Amino acid sequence: MFDMGRARKIKLLGFDVDGVLTDNAVFIGEVGGQRVEFKRFDIQDGLSHTILKGNEITVAWISGRQSAATAMRAEELGVREVLQVSSTEKVPAIEALLTRLGIGWEEMAF
Repeated sequence: MFDMGRARKIKLLGFDVDGVLTDNAVFIGEVGGQRVEFKRFDIQDGLSHTILKGNEITVAWISGRQSAATAMRAEELGVREVLQVSSTEKVPAIEALLTRLGIGWEEMAF
């Protein structure tokens, strides 16, 4: 059952990137002698991020790999908290973000 009291306490909404915000595919190739990477993001996720911005909920993305495509999509949507760390560093990175923002684990949904 959905607990509205608990939902009202949420201050940070976290998303994994690959396979959650994307269709789980990464296209890597070369263009003009430069390595390029493409990911396919769902446009409807973009709408939800826009709606969240009006509700004073901080949105954070976390990815287990460095990706210019992730950074560009986050910038396009105004997502300021983008953590691109190794997969083994995800939890410590989230802990550091919560500490920096003064938010407790109970105030985060992921």
